Amino acid sequence: MSAFTKYFFFIDHPQNDDLAGMKAAGFEGAFGNIRDYPPAEWSLHRARAAALGMFFGPWGRTSYPNTSTWDPAVLDLLVQTADIWKSPLIVNSEKELDGTGDTLTRQIALKVGSRDAAISMQAFLFYATDWKPVGYLPMLLQIFPVESAAAKDPAGCKRWAHERGCRCVYFTFGTYGGMKPGDFKLQAPYSLFTADSAGVYPPWSPTSTGFKACEEVTVPLTEKQFPNTAPYYGPSSLKGPMKGKTAKALKRAQIRLGNFQGDLAQLDEHYNSRLEDAMRDWQKTVDLDPSGQYGRASWQKMRYARVPSGPHKGEYAMDAVALKLVREDAKSICYPLVGNSSVCQGLHPTAGLVGNWAIDFCAPGGTAVVAAEKATIRRLSGRDPSQGAEQTIGIFGWSIHYETANGYRYFSTHYGSRAVQEGQVVECGQSLGTVGSWPGNPGRSHLHLGVTSPLGTADAKKRITAVSQA
Repeated sequence: MSAFTKYFFFIDHPQNDDLAGMKAAGFEGAFGNIRDYPPAEWSLHRARAAALGMFFGPWGRTSYPNTSTWDPAVLDLLVQTADIWKSPLIVNSEKELDGTGDTLTRQIALKVGSRDAAISMQAFLFYATDWKPVGYLPMLLQIFPVESAAAKDPAGCKRWAHERGCRCVYFTFGTYGGMKPGDFKLQAPYSLFTADSAGVYPPWSPTSTGFKACEEVTVPLTEKQFPNTAPYYGPSSLKGPMKGKTAKALKRAQIRLGNFQGDLAQLDEHYNSRLEDAMRDWQKTVDLDPSGQYGRASWQKMRYARVPSGPHKGEYAMDAVALKLVREDAKSICYPLVGNSSVCQGLHPTAGLVGNWAIDFCAPGGTAVVAAEKATIRRLSGRDPSQGAEQTIGIFGWSIHYETANGYRYFSTHYGSRAVQEGQVVECGQSLGTVGSWPGNPGRSHLHLGVTSPLGTADAKKRITAVSQA
């Protein structure tokens, strides 16, 4: 049986050695901080624990002292010490993992392997860290409300950890900083962190048992597998009805979920009223507003959706065909002009828009401009082109700002006319307006089109170059 299905203590300082008091309060083991104190300093605790029939293992924060910088030597030390002591171990990894994707969680998983180990982590797992590589290890959430607002909702933190791929989630309660036994639901198994001081342990004894730590984890489809192509609107929306491959993919998913009647081989791309009805029925089952429309919240829930019954039970509602349709929809990039045009200035930054990289497309005034991707019109700006090219404030012509569902923000300008409104969803290749004729110099007429990427400068340059080559 794993040590983490029991009731134990974190000891931060070797002088805190009341193991007999812990044992009397019902504790079954303890862990000592070997990053800040050498393993040899814990030999007395190990001997006392053994005499009391308790286990004793190492724990340590995987960063350099007083920093949040990853220190792989601590992880090595923990594993080496646990092997020598023949004990379980705790990897205390916190801010040093934030924003590292799966780079460090994979290192932890590879080093720890199948040992009896757990991860000690802040109450709310970081968004920008991939926890799935260590999802097989127990996650010990630090429920310290004096330090974290998130810790005041332990059930929510536990649920979030399960959603991030952690199968077993246990709580660690703090005995310092004014935190009291009455602040927590002491349902074993759980652990306590003593900080630097010894305490009176009987009040921290379990009031009940049976805490359910482990759940079957439903890992969502990744954004690479299933990109966000929302929003899609049906006929009941003022912005609909829309047409596209995502609508066809959603019909496939709703057939598999049992909400839509149809032949998988004969589905069209119209977001029709029948699809709206199916989406409403499904949205009710996943605690979403049953609008019938497909937005970001529905996309997030659909990443987890599984077939409830039949021969495909347990499979993702979005099957391989549906996912291929969505990816094709997400990758659609259109050349921004219809008619005679050419690139007349290559990559250059857009003045006043940090991170926005642009290309100029020369074309006669009146040439139709179309959306480079499916997007939402976020803002209309600029000046009436009749005011001329030389202005004290602003630039020549009207401007249009539009944003894709996956966060690419386009800025286009020098329009002579516009054919869209703020909040409107436009498809790839849909008309936005026309190129303005440059006053006094029609040969200079052009569209300036730039993009800001959520992934940074290099990707912005790559994206706008792809548009120019579409």
